Amino acid sequence: MKDKNPRVVLLQKIFKIMKAIPELVKTGQMAEGDSKGYAYHEADSIRERFRAELLKQKLLCLPTFVQSDRWGNPTSTGGTFNYSSQNVTFTFFDVDTGESLDFQSVGWGGDSLDKAAPKAAIQALKYFLTNGFFVKGIELDGDSPDEQLAGREANRQHQWFEGKPEASHSEPDFTWIMIDGNRLFCTQKKLRKQIKMWEVGCDGDITRMNPHRFRTYMGALPNSGVNPHPIIDKIEVIEAKNGTEQPVSAEIPQD
Repeated sequence: MKDKNPRVVLLQKIFKIMKAIPELVKTGQMAEGDSKGYAYHEADSIRERFRAELLKQKLLCLPTFVQSDRWGNPTSTGGTFNYSSQNVTFTFFDVDTGESLDFQSVGWGGDSLDKAAPKAAIQALKYFLTNGFFVKGIELDGDSPDEQLAGREANRQHQWFEGKPEASHSEPDFTWIMIDGNRLFCTQKKLRKQIKMWEVGCDGDITRMNPHRFRTYMGALPNSGVNPHPIIDKIEVIEAKNGTEQPVSAEIPQD
């Protein structure tokens, strides 16, 4: 190895790891309540497979830079659900030559207590190793339609906002309204159309709209970056005027 370019030596070792781990099988099972369970890739199983090959090739893989962000959102029970985003730089170090090579990855995590950041860090590592090495059998946990539905139903957390709208604004992909100082977003065509009809009925002044109850869940808006927002998925009329307004509800789109 002493006669070879250190960068070439490092790349050859990484290539050998890629050849050694062509496929991974999901070893974890997720199930909550009566919701349909789904399989997922456990971090420990992935680390075990890659650790053995890293030791064989005399490579270290370390997180050398972390850019993190965190935020919290109130829950219906009065607590806070915490979120973390971790942009991590992982570096391969060749023990034989001292050569190194950087790779970037990102992970998200959510937890009601103190594990949002660790979950995000584990996700960053897991997807860096699996996606970076193009391992067969890897898809984002819950990627299939059935698993998306099962995971969504198992983890959906609803929160109700109640009152008269204070402001509204429409974009191509969503409409938001302000309720008691909280900005709630709506992406469903059916509900957006109903909000628009209410605005027209109020001559464009949504503050004249009757009080309503807005049920939301936490989700990311289309093309809006990493911050989650309360997304409206059901609207209930509290006080209908002259019987002209009707409760409106819709399920979260499954596509």
